[in-house]
Amino acid sequence: MDGHLQEHVRSRLVARALLAALIALIALSVAAIAKGGAPGPLGGQLVYASNRSPALRQPQVMQVTAGRRPRALAVSAPVPDAVLSPSGRQFAWVSAGTIAVGRLGAARAVFAAPNIVGGSAIWFPDGRRIAFTREQTTTCLNRPGECPNPELWAVGATGSGLRLLAEHASEAVWSANSRRIAYSGNVAGSSPRISILDTLTGSRNVLPIDGQPLSFSPSGDWLAYLRNQDVYLIAADGSGKRDIGAFNLARWSPDSRELALVREGYPSRVVIANGDGRQQSLLRLRGSWDVEQIAWRADGRALAAVVRSRGGAVSIRTITVPGGRSGVLVRSRPRVVIGTISFAAQGGSLTYTESLTNSPHDLWLVDAGTTDSRRLTEDGLDELEPTVSPNGRLIALTVRGPNGETWLATMPIFGSKPGRLPVGRGADRDPTWAPDGLHIAFTRVRANGSGQIWTIAADGSDPQLLLAGSSPTAGVSQPDFSPDGTRIAYVCALQLCIAKADGSEQQQVSEETPVSWPTWSPDSRHLAFIDSRGLTSLDTTTGATRVLVPPAAGVNPVDSQTRLSWSPDGNWIAFGRLIVPPDRLGLVAEVAYARADGSNSLNAGFSGPGDSIDPSWFP
Repeated sequence: MDGHLQEHVRSRLVARALLAALIALIALSVAAIAKGGAPGPLGGQLVYASNRSPALRQPQVMQVTAGRRPRALAVSAPVPDAVLSPSGRQFAWVSAGTIAVGRLGAARAVFAAPNIVGGSAIWFPDGRRIAFTREQTTTCLNRPGECPNPELWAVGATGSGLRLLAEHASEAVWSANSRRIAYSGNVAGSSPRISILDTLTGSRNVLPIDGQPLSFSPSGDWLAYLRNQDVYLIAADGSGKRDIGAFNLARWSPDSRELALVREGYPSRVVIANGDGRQQSLLRLRGSWDVEQIAWRADGRALAAVVRSRGGAVSIRTITVPGGRSGVLVRSRPRVVIGTISFAAQGGSLTYTESLTNSPHDLWLVDAGTTDSRRLTEDGLDELEPTVSPNGRLIALTVRGPNGETWLATMPIFGSKPGRLPVGRGADRDPTWAPDGLHIAFTRVRANGSGQIWTIAADGSDPQLLLAGSSPTAGVSQPDFSPDGTRIAYVCALQLCIAKADGSEQQQVSEETPVSWPTWSPDSRHLAFIDSRGLTSLDTTTGATRVLVPPAAGVNPVDSQTRLSWSPDGNWIAFGRLIVPPDRLGLVAEVAYARADGSNSLNAGFSGPGDSIDPSWFP
């Protein structure tokens, strides 16, 4: 998939996740203008791309049984990293220093403390308590200063019984009887070691190994751990260490007699070994999957596996043991993250969490004065980089297909769906209209990664190479014609360049890098663009530059991946900035406004948890 477009549609989280709400245009207020005096009300309309969706980043707890459709359980979890209890009837999460526990139909906070690490909630196997990590500091042993000291704590699922389990502890796993806990830790800068703690007696056994604990055998006799991309086994008393092989996941069967091992990749390798890992047999799976999670069914005769296809679609499949026959529990869907999976102790039902991390970008139209908006497209494809024709009747845009291919399309601003232009090889983008409204310039990315600038007629005919790039670092991209039709601005080797409209007399006009989205003012004199200084304006007559918005104005940095657009009167520039959404998970993009006269007054544009990008302003 093209990296440039990946940035446009970023799923910003981590693990991999993201919340959505309706994106509204915040009315511009004269009182919000800080320095330059009110320029008068905003006019015109904007077309922009947005992936707003009521389901975006809204995690659900689901349940499925073989032969039946998945059903959503009536729970409310505010973040994608909710962790299911062993019974699958409760879930826990950490948010803003608070541990919360949810049941069917309700959720409530049970414990709050400073420095609780997000995503660190771990259920005891008995389902009665939750372990979590608090980030503290301590004096380093081997050097001056403070060193991290993560502390492992436990609290009851009702919020009572708070207890410190271990200092310098992380990546904990529990034995099936909830008595032993294995964790990785190092003391104030010393070498990390895996330790096993008996939570009843308080005795601690520091093993002569380092790595990441993966799981205890249900009997509690063996520990699997990961070190240098290999899975190892070691007895709980520290004896019998052995290297099982190059795997990423390890899960014991309920009777401790077998060990399921997974090597991630396309296709993943799934191996069933005996309990000590010595005898191994390969499960031959149909299809090319990357196995992300596995869980044993309670009877030990099958595995559930969360798998992802090369195209990014995720599904849950059952794999029989032995034999490796595969069945579908949850069918493939793109843009979905599946969290914890948990088999019920009886009956074979599987409970899991899922969230929609990214929905397709559609085109929206908003009136800059009244803030009234309407959706223009809704067809399941990503529609990006809209640009309105000079007569205000057509939109040229980039469309991304389900397999990551991109092409150019045009559509009436009101009416039909985008129609693909009969040109392109799956890597065309960055459309911009020529002032005559009869031609479109765009970027074509070649197989070696370098960009070229081409022109085509508005109906897709007569493709012509305008500007060539020789390599990925010396490519050209992101063209924009001056409104008077005499010049074209573009990015060349990550710098700002200008040429005559026919591609002759090319010249570099800035030293700052990297430059993105050069855009002409309506009078064809100024260029707005983004570089290391932020949102910047260049007077092409005098050569003077002015920083309009620094790269990190306040807490909302400029988004270099979103294209720019001047207001029809030349007083404002619409640009992208990154904001922290209400759930405070990652960053999302919004469209905002900056004064073009350098007064550096910002007015909020489109706000909300979903991305809003690529504005195109027209009368």
